[in-house]
Amino acid sequence: MIFDRNGKISILRVALLALGIGIVLIVGAIISFYADRAARQRPLDVALFPGAAVSVSNQLSPTDLETVYTADSVLPEDVLTHYQTRMNEFYGMGTEPELRNCKRVPPVGNYEAYDAGDRSIIPFEYICLFEASSINSGQYTRVNIQPGVGDFSGKVVIIYAQTWTP
Repeated sequence: MIFDRNGKISILRVALLALGIGIVLIVGAIISFYADRAARQRPLDVALFPGAAVSVSNQLSPTDLETVYTADSVLPEDVLTHYQTRMNEFYGMGTEPELRNCKRVPPVGNYEAYDAGDRSIIPFEYICLFEASSINSGQYTRVNIQPGVGDFSGKVVIIYAQTWTP
């Protein structure tokens, strides 16, 4: 195929073959780029804690959604265990712990205002960030886990803040 009639390598045929392979690779890269981008044009789904119920949902913009769920008869740490397992599955155990672990805020104790007697604010929260961004496209779901206060007393509040690329 790349040899001429005399059995020698034809530079023209080699160049045309290289050009054909290059075109196939470029077209494949373009298709892959657009397929990846299309996959990020919707909220990143994260499995909800079993038994949690929607309390309120707000579409903040065409690409931002905040949904508040509540769970009864559980502790925030029970809900944390569920989402930490999801984080380990999502990122893989080979990922650095600072990326795949949910964070407690504040790291120890409670917020100062709560300890000072203000029971209208949460004492602490856990934050889990699931991110699947790539070149020129972002997609993440932040899950905040909070012990309920006020109207939510006795429940665990789970807040999904979801952002994606249009």
